[in-house]
Amino acid sequence: MHFELLANRDALTGLSNRVALREQLNQLHASKEPYVFFYIDLDGFKAVNDTYGHAVGDELLVEVAQRLRTLTIDDIYPVRLSGDEFFLMFPRHERSIQDIQEIGTSIIDTLSTPVMLGLLSVKVGASIGASIWSPAEPPHVAIEQADDALYRSKANGKKRLSFHESFE
Repeated sequence: MHFELLANRDALTGLSNRVALREQLNQLHASKEPYVFFYIDLDGFKAVNDTYGHAVGDELLVEVAQRLRTLTIDDIYPVRLSGDEFFLMFPRHERSIQDIQEIGTSIIDTLSTPVMLGLLSVKVGASIGASIWSPAEPPHVAIEQADDALYRSKANGKKRLSFHESFE
């Protein structure tokens, strides 16, 4: 059990990792419920690492993970993919695109609030790409769509949520 836990958790943040995400998606494949996928990248994280060092960057990632863990969205599943890339999924539950946009904006605001690390105040932003996964489709397609939408958020000025074209 201990090794299984290690294999499914990100060592730094304690969030689920890619291995756990794959297992979660395999379990959800039998579901009939569509899911919202958010691919999240921190804006300005490299500058924090370069300015204050990797130890401060790591503390910041731990705080970001904690903020994602405490979001008040039913059945939310937060994942640290790598570096400063995170992934969230939650059941759509009849949410409109507007509702999903508001959730994304709230997450961006939450992650953009300065973090106090000792006497140091550190601030990053967040960009999000969103897609909606239907269990009839392979999940990797919707993950790639969310990743594509994330690149649009970055290209359009960062600190925003973009939906994959197929959902706008």
